[in-house]
Amino acid sequence: MAIAAFISIGHQTSRVIFDDAYISFRYAHNLATHGQLTWNIDGELTQGYSNFLLVIIMAAGIRLSANPLVVARVVSYMSLLAIGYAFYRCLWLRWRFPPRVSILLFILFIFFSQAIPLANTGMESILSGALIAWFILLLTQFQQEPEYRILVRLCLISFLSFLTRPENGLLIIPLCLLAFQGRKGLPLKSAAKAILLFWLLPVIAFLCWELYYYGSILPLPFYVKVLNATTHSGIEAFLYTIASHKLLFVCAALGSWLSLRKKEGWNWTLMLIIIFLLFGVYLSTADLLMNIYNRFFFPFLIIPLLLTAPLVKWVLQGNQVVAALVFLFLLIPVALPYRGHPTYDSHELMTREKQFAIQLGKYDDIKNISIAFGDAGVIPYYTGASFIDLSGLNNNTIAKSTKDKALNYLFGSKPTLLIGASVDGNWINFGHGKLGDFSSWMTDARMNDYKYVGTVQTDYYNLELLLRKDYPDFKKLSEHLVRSSDTVYPFSRLFH
Repeated sequence: MAIAAFISIGHQTSRVIFDDAYISFRYAHNLATHGQLTWNIDGELTQGYSNFLLVIIMAAGIRLSANPLVVARVVSYMSLLAIGYAFYRCLWLRWRFPPRVSILLFILFIFFSQAIPLANTGMESILSGALIAWFILLLTQFQQEPEYRILVRLCLISFLSFLTRPENGLLIIPLCLLAFQGRKGLPLKSAAKAILLFWLLPVIAFLCWELYYYGSILPLPFYVKVLNATTHSGIEAFLYTIASHKLLFVCAALGSWLSLRKKEGWNWTLMLIIIFLLFGVYLSTADLLMNIYNRFFFPFLIIPLLLTAPLVKWVLQGNQVVAALVFLFLLIPVALPYRGHPTYDSHELMTREKQFAIQLGKYDDIKNISIAFGDAGVIPYYTGASFIDLSGLNNNTIAKSTKDKALNYLFGSKPTLLIGASVDGNWINFGHGKLGDFSSWMTDARMNDYKYVGTVQTDYYNLELLLRKDYPDFKKLSEHLVRSSDTVYPFSRLFH
């Protein structure tokens, strides 16, 4: 029943097109085909990705003629299996859980966490979750057997996790708390040696490479989403995570209380709580728009699931009939039709952007035009054109400068095609980035250099196509854009 439900969910969400994933695809493609890990080939070097490990894996796949989305999905499904194994081993080592109970709990976790739809997006969330799950497994082993070899593995997993998501570098805090726990752990000299050789030096080497290659150790999303966050979407995402998994967090709280009250596995419980709060507090300060399938917090959902263990053990030790009824009740959603994120069709935003981009990419001089827009994923990937990311996630100047300087840079760059976003005849605010609010700068006098040529309609917002008047083949490109768009009409309310 569970397998059939998961296959159904996977099929329903297999056509999901998620814009952010295609940012990584473009970086991987440029590395595989041009040897440059950057956004625009032969342009300024930019670090707009924040998932280095997955980008490298996808680049290797592209070199072998594989589709990056397929590669990312394979990695995600393999990572999901890795999470399941780490979960089972943790419960066995810490609580001696029967395998069938661990499997049942993990099946429920896959369904309630929307893991399968998330795996289909092509993002790194499942991979990040797998590395964190294995960090917790090794942490569990080290608490029982504080051996040097286990600490080395912890350091290496922490480093790989850091390469997958920069914020995973926070794992160094619980790692140090674990390694330097005094008489119960390794000698301080041995612990320091392991962390120095297998975490600190690799991290320093990677940061030095970033500084040499990009001139900066911080990815551009850090400037846009953390240093200059313009929304409270991080807090909203954190609250949404708790609200949408109320049963899980209630059980986790009760399980933690039982563990701490009985002082049974209390140090393991406390360490997991510290890890979850570390990431929860950090991510709450960031701009987490586009939180599809709760992708930012998914890697840490394995923690509250593990914290339910003392409660589940207490239930299993009681009335077996009651325990069976509880699990049957929890299994009901697995048997029901999937009611998660809606299935994407031709009218969905990113699917329509893909259709438009493929058509635009057929323009015979596409390699010599530049496009400026805020959805920096599907359109730049499928057109292959030089692309100015108005949100700044893939542009050094826009990410790091003031709004006025960003505007001067944009108009000074003279993009061939400028795409704006509107709803009901009004320019909209994307939500993040210096130039994300179209309504605040589309009335700039320099917009007189552009002419409206068409509209791409979606069910979320419309893409307004504005072509530079002095483009040498204006007529030819405008006709191609008209064929690629849905309609052309007097756009008097927004643009003259």
